[in-house]
Amino acid sequence: MDLARSAALRRGVRLEVVTIAWMFVEAIVALGAGIAARSVLLTAFGVDSAVELLSGIVLYRRLAGESNHAATVDVERLENLTTRISAVLLVLLCAYVLLSSLAGLVFRVIPEGSVVGVAVTLVAVI
Repeated sequence: MDLARSAALRRGVRLEVVTIAWMFVEAIVALGAGIAARSVLLTAFGVDSAVELLSGIVLYRRLAGESNHAATVDVERLENLTTRISAVLLVLLCAYVLLSSLAGLVFRVIPEGSVVGVAVTLVAVI
């Protein structure tokens, strides 16, 4: 592996650690605020953050594996596994949003306002 690729992989691993830390905080805060406010949208944002957190962990393992000079076959296996896990997580997110929205309509759940929800959303945008 050339030096430029090796440096890029190490940088990617470091950035993924920061991403994982942020997604953990974002998921916990958004889920808590969404549940407290009975907001499907805010809870879905928290679930999305959890999906991103899990995807980030999978990507971290893939980058760390390649960074540690794993065999090409192992890197390809990790790449395929990463893609499949991410796809399943996104399908689960879609199912959650659909079912929560339907339940909200059927049971006429009216969400409350959430200052914490607005704050975490604004920070996520930045």
